[in-house]
Amino acid sequence: MPSPIESRKNVRYPLHLPVTIKSGETEISALSENISKGGILLSSDLRIGKGSPVELTVHFTRSIAMGAALKGRGKILRVEPTVSGGFAIAIGCIVPFRITAPHTQS
Repeated sequence: MPSPIESRKNVRYPLHLPVTIKSGETEISALSENISKGGILLSSDLRIGKGSPVELTVHFTRSIAMGAALKGRGKILRVEPTVSGGFAIAIGCIVPFRITAPHTQS
């Protein structure tokens, strides 16, 4: 019987980057724990309901206003409390991540 790690569809990459989650009119800041072609695991101080549709922006730099980003849409698959008092949030991608160019000022 394969282990859970062997049965994953996509390779997960441990990346700790700032993420903006938009659910309806609410925007939440989070930090990525790992990312794959099919989804992302985040840590956040705020809880989002399981099943909620979300828009994601993974920022490549700490300066969110100036850097390129990954954007995608997904659905909250799992929310678990962490020992630090926050939440681990697993999101499955409905629309795969795409790279967007840095913001430019005119």
